[in-house]
Amino acid sequence: MCTLGDPLADLGQLLCYWVQPGDPPARLAASPMPSVPGFLTRAEVVQRYAVRSGRDVSQIAFYETYGLWKTAIAVAQLYGLYMRGQSRDERLRDYDARMLQFAEAAHHGIRGGAAPGDGVPH
Repeated sequence: MCTLGDPLADLGQLLCYWVQPGDPPARLAASPMPSVPGFLTRAEVVQRYAVRSGRDVSQIAFYETYGLWKTAIAVAQLYGLYMRGQSRDERLRDYDARMLQFAEAAHHGIRGGAAPGDGVPH
């Protein structure tokens, strides 16, 4: 999924799913990405992007928070399909909890908490 607007929105969306060792269990559970030693941290991804693109990433926490909120909405829609019987995909059974995980992470970002980004410049 990508946007036609600000490229930092795409980077923020990527960061939503980018987990790393030390993340809270809820964040690890919400992402299909493995958390293994040797992967770049979110901060390293952002810094590498900044160096290679030349873009200012000082407001990346906003974009990550926006991506988390957008993802919470998409997950809620999928859960609604499951609950109404419009999808029989059993993987959606726990999406109410997953939606809350993304929404809580976004709320934390809105309130100026350390995560999203965890070390990414604000």
